[in-house]
Amino acid sequence: APLAIVKGNSSLRNTVSHDAGLEYRNRIARLKMQYGFTANVVVDRNLIANTITYDGATGVYTFQPQNINGNWRVTIGNTLSLSLGSSQMWFLDNNVNFTYNRNVDFVTMSETGMSVRNKVDNIYLAEKIRLTMQKGKFRGSAVGNVDWHKASNGMELSSSVDVVDFSYGLTATYTLPWNVN
Repeated sequence: APLAIVKGNSSLRNTVSHDAGLEYRNRIARLKMQYGFTANVVVDRNLIANTITYDGATGVYTFQPQNINGNWRVTIGNTLSLSLGSSQMWFLDNNVNFTYNRNVDFVTMSETGMSVRNKVDNIYLAEKIRLTMQKGKFRGSAVGNVDWHKASNGMELSSSVDVVDFSYGLTATYTLPWNVN
């Protein structure tokens, strides 16, 4: 007898994704500044996920696709670029993004062998900043990035994830004759 059975599902519905976004950008020439805001919402309907059922008496796993709802995300972002001082040598760029992401899927419970819905909430926050100096053919930058991610599930099946990543560094370019960098 097979230990894995894969079933079809003729009642599956088509997956539909709804996406709405707003964006605003502006430039203030007298301040030598540009800024912008973005917002986006995505709602997914009828995504396809596999349920897994385990029969402990026979050792048989049964797999079957099912539609699942509840997946969505929201993203908000901000950008800023400006010239510092009157010398036109120094520039500051800053980007901040926030995302909330709800993922819904099936998980098989070890106690019952049955699949149940599980929700995972993800929060992402990212900031990228760059200070640039440009004079003649030389351009140098100091850059820094900080990314924070927190993930938690509604059933406490696993521990939450709470991670911060950061990076920083210096970059430099000099344009040689014949426009070689």
